[in-house]
Amino acid sequence: MAKFFRNGKLIEWDSENPTITCLMSVYNGETYLKEAIDSILDQSYSNFEYLIINDCSTDNSVSILKSYDDPRIRLIHNDVNLGLTKSLNKGLSMAKGKYIARMDADDWSFQDRFKFQLDFHESKKEAYFSFDTNDNDIVKSLNKIDQSYINDYLRLRLLFGNYINHSSAFFLKSSIHYDISYKRTQDYKLWIEFVNYYKFHCHFEKLVEIRIHSKSISSQNKKEQQFAANLAQENYFYSLFGIQFDRFVINRLMNKQDRFNSNDLVIYYNLFIEMKQILMKKSEFQRKSIQLLFNTKWNEITKSAKYENIFVKFRFNKMVKF
Repeated sequence: MAKFFRNGKLIEWDSENPTITCLMSVYNGETYLKEAIDSILDQSYSNFEYLIINDCSTDNSVSILKSYDDPRIRLIHNDVNLGLTKSLNKGLSMAKGKYIARMDADDWSFQDRFKFQLDFHESKKEAYFSFDTNDNDIVKSLNKIDQSYINDYLRLRLLFGNYINHSSAFFLKSSIHYDISYKRTQDYKLWIEFVNYYKFHCHFEKLVEIRIHSKSISSQNKKEQQFAANLAQENYFYSLFGIQFDRFVINRLMNKQDRFNSNDLVIYYNLFIEMKQILMKKSEFQRKSIQLLFNTKWNEITKSAKYENIFVKFRFNKMVKF
Protein backbone atom coordinates (compact mmCIF):
# COMPACT_ATOMS: atom_id res chain seq x y z
CA MET A 1 0.00 0.00 0.00
CA ALA A 2 1.59 3.25 -1.18
CA LYS A 3 1.34 6.43 0.89
CA PHE A 4 1.63 10.10 -0.02
CA PHE A 5 0.29 13.45 1.05
CA ARG A 6 -2.27 15.60 -0.77
CA ASN A 7 -3.07 19.02 0.69
CA GLY A 8 -1.67 17.89 4.04
CA LYS A 9 -3.79 14.71 4.11
CA LEU A 10 -2.22 11.24 4.16
CA ILE A 11 -3.44 9.21 1.19
CA GLU A 12 -3.16 5.41 1.03
CA TRP A 13 -3.73 3.48 -2.16
CA ASP A 14 -2.81 0.25 -3.93
CA SER A 15 -1.38 1.12 -7.32
CA GLU A 16 -1.70 -2.43 -8.65
CA ASN A 17 -5.09 -3.24 -7.16
CA PRO A 18 -7.18 -0.08 -6.86
CA THR A 19 -10.75 -0.83 -5.85
CA ILE A 20 -12.16 1.78 -8.23
CA THR A 21 -11.16 3.05 -11.65
CA CYS A 22 -12.53 6.52 -12.22
CA LEU A 23 -12.75 6.83 -15.99
CA MET A 24 -12.77 10.18 -17.79
CA SER A 25 -12.22 11.20 -21.39
CA VAL A 26 -11.13 14.75 -22.18
CA TYR A 27 -11.35 16.69 -25.42
CA ASN A 28 -10.77 20.45 -25.19
CA GLY A 29 -12.24 20.66 -21.72
CA GLU A 30 -10.00 23.34 -20.22
CA THR A 31 -12.81 25.50 -18.80
CA TYR A 32 -13.97 23.17 -16.05
CA LEU A 33 -11.26 20.52 -16.12
CA LYS A 34 -9.42 21.53 -12.95
CA GLU A 35 -12.61 21.55 -10.89
CA ALA A 36 -13.52 18.11 -12.20
CA ILE A 37 -10.10 16.65 -11.41
CA ASP A 38 -9.91 18.21 -7.95
CA SER A 39 -13.35 16.85 -7.04
CA ILE A 40 -12.07 13.33 -7.74
CA LEU A 41 -8.65 13.65 -6.12
CA ASP A 42 -10.29 15.09 -3.00
CA GLN A 43 -12.61 12.08 -2.53
CA SER A 44 -12.81 10.83 1.05
CA TYR A 45 -12.19 7.29 -0.24
CA SER A 46 -8.69 7.11 -1.66
CA ASN A 47 -7.96 3.64 -3.11
CA PHE A 48 -8.73 4.41 -6.74
CA GLU A 49 -6.95 5.12 -9.97
CA TYR A 50 -7.96 8.11 -12.07
CA LEU A 51 -7.74 6.93 -15.67
CA ILE A 52 -7.87 9.95 -17.97
CA ILE A 53 -7.94 9.59 -21.75
CA ASN A 54 -6.80 12.75 -23.54
CA ASP A 55 -8.51 12.55 -26.93
CA CYS A 56 -6.08 14.85 -28.82
CA SER A 57 -7.07 18.08 -27.09
CA THR A 58 -5.85 21.26 -28.80
CA ASP A 59 -6.62 23.73 -26.01
CA ASN A 60 -4.94 24.07 -22.60
CA SER A 61 -6.28 20.71 -21.32
CA VAL A 62 -2.94 18.90 -21.60
CA SER A 63 -1.12 21.57 -19.60
CA ILE A 64 -3.75 21.33 -16.87
CA LEU A 65 -3.49 17.53 -16.80
CA LYS A 66 0.30 17.60 -16.61
CA SER A 67 0.26 20.07 -13.74
CA TYR A 68 -0.86 17.30 -11.36
CA ASP A 69 1.65 15.00 -9.66
CA ASP A 70 -0.90 12.78 -7.91
CA PRO A 71 0.27 9.17 -8.57
CA ARG A 72 -3.33 7.95 -8.82
CA ILE A 73 -3.66 9.68 -12.18
CA ARG A 74 -2.97 7.49 -15.24
CA LEU A 75 -2.87 9.84 -18.20
CA ILE A 76 -3.25 8.25 -21.64
CA HIS A 77 -2.85 10.27 -24.84
CA ASN A 78 -4.66 9.07 -27.96
CA ASP A 79 -2.57 9.20 -31.14
CA VAL A 80 -5.65 10.27 -33.12
CA ASN A 81 -8.99 11.70 -32.07
CA LEU A 82 -11.15 8.65 -31.36
CA GLY A 83 -14.25 10.36 -30.07
CA LEU A 84 -15.93 9.78 -26.72
CA THR A 85 -17.30 6.28 -27.31
CA LYS A 86 -14.04 4.68 -28.43
CA SER A 87 -12.02 6.58 -25.83
CA LEU A 88 -14.25 5.28 -23.04
CA ASN A 89 -13.98 1.72 -24.40
CA LYS A 90 -10.21 2.09 -24.46
CA GLY A 91 -10.35 3.11 -20.81
CA LEU A 92 -12.64 0.23 -19.86
CA SER A 93 -10.13 -2.20 -21.39
CA MET A 94 -7.25 -0.64 -19.44
CA ALA A 95 -9.01 -0.26 -16.09
CA LYS A 96 -7.46 -2.03 -13.10
CA GLY A 97 -10.30 -1.43 -10.64
CA LYS A 98 -12.96 -3.84 -9.49
CA TYR A 99 -15.51 -1.09 -10.07
CA ILE A 100 -15.85 1.59 -12.75
CA ALA A 101 -16.88 5.12 -11.77
CA ARG A 102 -17.59 7.47 -14.64
CA MET A 103 -16.75 11.15 -14.66
CA ASP A 104 -17.02 13.86 -17.30
CA ALA A 105 -14.49 16.66 -17.64
CA ASP A 106 -17.03 19.41 -17.01
CA ASP A 107 -18.85 17.91 -14.01
CA TRP A 108 -18.12 17.86 -10.29
CA SER A 109 -18.33 14.98 -7.78
CA PHE A 110 -19.24 15.41 -4.13
CA GLN A 111 -16.47 14.45 -1.70
CA ASP A 112 -18.10 11.28 -0.32
CA ARG A 113 -19.38 10.02 -3.67
CA PHE A 114 -16.98 7.07 -4.01
CA LYS A 115 -17.32 6.05 -0.36
CA PHE A 116 -21.09 6.21 -0.56
CA GLN A 117 -21.38 4.19 -3.77
CA LEU A 118 -18.71 1.67 -2.77
CA ASP A 119 -20.37 1.01 0.60
CA PHE A 120 -23.63 0.34 -1.20
CA HIS A 121 -22.12 -2.05 -3.77
CA GLU A 122 -20.01 -3.95 -1.26
CA SER A 123 -23.10 -4.54 0.88
CA LYS A 124 -24.87 -6.38 -1.97
CA LYS A 125 -24.40 -9.95 -3.14
CA GLU A 126 -25.72 -9.19 -6.63
CA ALA A 127 -24.04 -7.03 -9.26
CA TYR A 128 -25.55 -3.55 -9.21
CA PHE A 129 -25.45 -0.47 -11.39
CA SER A 130 -25.90 2.67 -9.28
CA PHE A 131 -26.29 6.33 -10.17
CA ASP A 132 -28.21 9.51 -9.39
CA THR A 133 -30.66 11.49 -11.50
CA ASN A 134 -31.79 15.07 -12.06
CA ASP A 135 -35.26 13.87 -13.12
CA ASN A 136 -37.60 15.06 -10.37
CA ASP A 137 -40.43 12.84 -11.64
CA ILE A 138 -38.22 9.79 -11.10
CA VAL A 139 -37.26 10.93 -7.60
CA LYS A 140 -40.91 11.53 -6.67
CA SER A 141 -41.86 8.09 -7.99
CA LEU A 142 -39.09 6.35 -6.04
CA ASN A 143 -40.23 8.00 -2.81
CA LYS A 144 -43.58 6.27 -3.18
CA ILE A 145 -42.38 2.84 -4.28
CA ASP A 146 -41.66 -0.17 -2.10
CA GLN A 147 -37.94 -1.06 -2.23
CA SER A 148 -38.66 -4.48 -3.71
CA TYR A 149 -40.05 -2.92 -6.90
CA ILE A 150 -37.38 -0.28 -7.55
CA ASN A 151 -35.00 -2.38 -9.64
CA ASP A 152 -37.70 -3.43 -12.13
CA TYR A 153 -39.19 0.05 -12.22
CA LEU A 154 -35.84 1.70 -13.01
CA ARG A 155 -34.99 -0.79 -15.75
CA LEU A 156 -38.38 -0.41 -17.40
CA ARG A 157 -38.28 3.37 -17.02
CA LEU A 158 -35.55 3.49 -19.70
CA LEU A 159 -38.38 2.90 -22.19
CA PHE A 160 -39.23 6.56 -21.76
CA GLY A 161 -35.73 7.97 -22.12
CA ASN A 162 -32.38 8.36 -20.39
CA TYR A 163 -32.81 9.71 -16.87
CA ILE A 164 -29.36 8.68 -15.55
CA ASN A 165 -26.51 11.13 -14.94
CA HIS A 166 -23.57 9.67 -16.88
CA SER A 167 -21.01 11.11 -14.47
CA SER A 168 -22.66 9.35 -11.53
CA ALA A 169 -22.49 5.85 -13.06
CA PHE A 170 -20.83 3.22 -10.86
CA PHE A 171 -20.75 -0.48 -11.73
CA LEU A 172 -18.83 -3.72 -11.41
CA LYS A 173 -16.25 -4.00 -14.18
CA SER A 174 -17.29 -6.46 -16.88
CA SER A 175 -16.75 -7.24 -20.55
CA ILE A 176 -19.64 -4.95 -21.54
CA HIS A 177 -18.50 -1.91 -23.53
CA TYR A 178 -20.12 1.09 -25.18
CA ASP A 179 -21.64 0.43 -28.61
CA ILE A 180 -19.21 2.02 -31.11
CA SER A 181 -22.03 2.58 -33.60
CA TYR A 182 -23.31 5.26 -31.18
CA LYS A 183 -21.25 8.45 -31.34
CA ARG A 184 -23.97 10.23 -29.35
CA THR A 185 -26.04 9.07 -26.36
CA GLN A 186 -23.72 6.08 -26.02
CA ASP A 187 -24.52 6.08 -22.31
CA TYR A 188 -28.26 5.52 -22.88
CA LYS A 189 -27.49 2.57 -25.15
CA LEU A 190 -25.13 1.12 -22.50
CA TRP A 191 -27.72 1.42 -19.73
CA ILE A 192 -30.16 -0.51 -21.89
CA GLU A 193 -27.53 -3.24 -22.25
CA PHE A 194 -27.09 -3.21 -18.45
CA VAL A 195 -30.74 -4.19 -18.00
CA ASN A 196 -29.75 -7.79 -18.74
CA TYR A 197 -26.72 -7.89 -16.43
CA TYR A 198 -27.18 -5.61 -13.41
CA LYS A 199 -29.73 -4.66 -10.84
CA PHE A 200 -30.44 -0.92 -10.88
CA HIS A 201 -30.24 1.45 -7.93
CA CYS A 202 -30.83 5.21 -7.91
CA HIS A 203 -29.27 7.07 -4.98
CA PHE A 204 -31.46 9.74 -3.43
CA GLU A 205 -28.36 11.59 -2.27
CA LYS A 206 -26.74 13.84 -4.85
CA LEU A 207 -23.48 12.36 -6.09
CA VAL A 208 -22.48 14.78 -8.84
CA GLU A 209 -23.23 18.22 -10.19
CA ILE A 210 -23.94 18.13 -13.92
CA ARG A 211 -23.01 21.22 -15.91
CA ILE A 212 -25.05 22.17 -18.96
CA HIS A 213 -23.31 24.84 -21.00
CA SER A 214 -22.90 25.87 -24.64
CA LYS A 215 -19.86 23.62 -25.19
CA SER A 216 -21.14 20.56 -23.31
CA ILE A 217 -21.88 17.44 -25.32
CA SER A 218 -25.54 17.61 -24.33
CA SER A 219 -25.79 21.13 -25.78
CA GLN A 220 -24.10 20.36 -29.09
CA ASN A 221 -25.27 18.28 -32.06
CA LYS A 222 -28.77 18.06 -30.60
CA LYS A 223 -30.29 16.58 -33.73
CA GLU A 224 -27.68 13.80 -33.84
CA GLN A 225 -28.18 13.13 -30.15
CA GLN A 226 -31.95 12.95 -30.50
CA PHE A 227 -31.67 10.62 -33.49
CA ALA A 228 -29.34 8.28 -31.57
CA ALA A 229 -31.55 8.36 -28.47
CA ASN A 230 -34.61 7.56 -30.59
CA LEU A 231 -32.79 4.62 -32.16
CA ALA A 232 -31.71 3.23 -28.78
CA GLN A 233 -35.25 3.61 -27.44
CA GLU A 234 -36.78 1.87 -30.48
CA ASN A 235 -34.35 -1.04 -30.10
CA TYR A 236 -35.22 -1.39 -26.42
CA PHE A 237 -38.93 -1.38 -27.24
CA TYR A 238 -38.45 -4.11 -29.81
CA SER A 239 -36.28 -6.24 -27.50
CA LEU A 240 -38.99 -6.18 -24.82
CA PHE A 241 -42.14 -6.36 -26.91
CA GLY A 242 -41.09 -8.12 -30.11
CA ILE A 243 -43.17 -5.81 -32.28
CA GLN A 244 -42.61 -2.45 -33.91
CA PHE A 245 -44.58 0.40 -32.37
CA ASP A 246 -45.19 3.68 -34.17
CA ARG A 247 -41.81 5.42 -34.05
CA PHE A 248 -43.21 8.94 -33.68
CA VAL A 249 -45.56 7.90 -30.88
CA ILE A 250 -42.91 6.25 -28.69
CA ASN A 251 -40.27 8.94 -29.40
CA ARG A 252 -42.61 11.63 -28.05
CA LEU A 253 -42.52 9.95 -24.65
CA MET A 254 -38.92 11.14 -24.20
CA ASN A 255 -39.83 14.81 -24.63
CA LYS A 256 -40.91 16.22 -21.29
CA GLN A 257 -41.72 19.58 -22.89
CA ASP A 258 -44.28 18.03 -25.24
CA ARG A 259 -47.85 18.81 -24.19
CA PHE A 260 -50.42 16.20 -25.22
CA ASN A 261 -54.02 16.95 -26.12
CA SER A 262 -56.98 14.68 -25.39
CA ASN A 263 -56.66 12.89 -28.75
CA ASP A 264 -53.02 12.17 -27.96
CA LEU A 265 -53.98 10.81 -24.56
CA VAL A 266 -56.36 8.31 -26.12
CA ILE A 267 -53.48 7.07 -28.30
CA TYR A 268 -51.14 6.75 -25.31
CA TYR A 269 -53.77 5.11 -23.16
CA ASN A 270 -54.21 2.39 -25.77
CA LEU A 271 -50.43 2.11 -26.19
CA PHE A 272 -49.90 1.66 -22.44
CA ILE A 273 -52.63 -0.98 -22.25
CA GLU A 274 -50.99 -2.94 -25.07
CA MET A 275 -47.53 -2.60 -23.53
CA LYS A 276 -48.81 -3.63 -20.11
CA GLN A 277 -50.50 -6.75 -21.46
CA ILE A 278 -47.27 -7.89 -23.11
CA LEU A 279 -45.09 -7.15 -20.08
CA MET A 280 -47.49 -8.92 -17.72
CA LYS A 281 -46.82 -12.15 -19.61
CA LYS A 282 -43.09 -11.89 -18.92
CA SER A 283 -41.65 -13.42 -15.77
CA GLU A 284 -38.65 -11.08 -15.54
CA PHE A 285 -40.61 -8.08 -14.21
CA GLN A 286 -42.87 -7.93 -11.17
CA ARG A 287 -46.51 -7.10 -11.88
CA LYS A 288 -46.56 -4.29 -9.35
CA SER A 289 -43.52 -2.68 -11.00
CA ILE A 290 -45.27 -2.72 -14.38
CA GLN A 291 -48.37 -1.07 -12.95
CA LEU A 292 -46.24 1.57 -11.24
CA LEU A 293 -44.40 2.28 -14.49
CA PHE A 294 -47.52 3.13 -16.44
CA ASN A 295 -49.35 4.89 -13.62
CA THR A 296 -46.43 7.21 -12.87
CA LYS A 297 -45.77 7.98 -16.54
CA TRP A 298 -49.47 8.55 -17.16
CA ASN A 299 -49.59 11.01 -14.25
CA GLU A 300 -46.64 12.90 -15.75
CA ILE A 301 -48.10 13.32 -19.22
CA THR A 302 -51.65 14.14 -18.03
CA LYS A 303 -50.35 16.70 -15.54
CA SER A 304 -49.11 19.00 -18.32
CA ALA A 305 -51.61 18.06 -21.04
CA LYS A 306 -53.90 20.53 -22.83
CA TYR A 307 -57.59 19.90 -22.08
CA GLU A 308 -60.76 21.23 -23.70
CA ASN A 309 -62.50 21.62 -20.34
CA ILE A 310 -62.40 20.58 -16.69
CA PHE A 311 -64.55 17.48 -17.29
CA VAL A 312 -62.12 16.06 -19.86
CA LYS A 313 -59.25 16.77 -17.49
CA PHE A 314 -61.02 14.93 -14.68
CA ARG A 315 -61.73 11.92 -16.91
CA PHE A 316 -58.08 11.50 -17.88
CA ASN A 317 -56.53 12.43 -14.53
CA LYS A 318 -58.81 10.68 -12.05
CA MET A 319 -60.54 7.85 -13.84
CA VAL A 320 -57.60 6.12 -15.57
CA LYS A 321 -55.58 3.55 -13.67
CA PHE A 322 -53.28 0.85 -14.96
